[in-house]
Amino acid sequence: MISAAKPKPQRLRFLWWLALLPALAAPLVGHDLVPFGELPDAGKNWIFHQAGRQSGDLAWVVFRNAETGDLLSFAARKLIKGEGRDLLVFSDSTCEIFANGGEGPSPETKVPFSISPLRTKIVTLSLFNSTTRRDLSRKALEYTWVEEPDHGYATKMAHGYVLVFDELCLFVQHTSAKPITDEFVQQMAIQLISLRAARDVPGK
Repeated sequence: MISAAKPKPQRLRFLWWLALLPALAAPLVGHDLVPFGELPDAGKNWIFHQAGRQSGDLAWVVFRNAETGDLLSFAARKLIKGEGRDLLVFSDSTCEIFANGGEGPSPETKVPFSISPLRTKIVTLSLFNSTTRRDLSRKALEYTWVEEPDHGYATKMAHGYVLVFDELCLFVQHTSAKPITDEFVQQMAIQLISLRAARDVPGK
């Protein structure tokens, strides 16, 4: 009887990494952001980067573009009773929550930087469901900033939106080391509105 040779330890480690690679390169499909739920699909190039939670029911998920290195960041926080729902209340948060180059909030910032807000205004994101004949358009806080780290690090540009759904505040931000427009992240924000509307339909 001939038995198969046992793999060497180095071979076992190599096989373990091969098994892990699909998870490390998982595209943005089926990822949840508590307490919002499943996030929109940004495309196959966007892979999971990091996720976390902080006290105060703040949770975030960040994805990285495998080709450009850009970051797509989502965050959600439950609003407490009596807390303001006016979008302008969240103006300061737009320069804080993903200020570290689009990375999730961290108590220790590794790179000193300064944020220069370029634009903060309330806009209407237009969305109409032709099937149900529902106008799903919603107000959002639109923002743009430039992050200027100390010498030796790339300047970052960010476009983002803040949405408020009853008890929930939601952030979505696109951050890049290159000049970018707000077109991509605006589509992500509109998809978030659509997903939320679908979940609010009675019977679902």
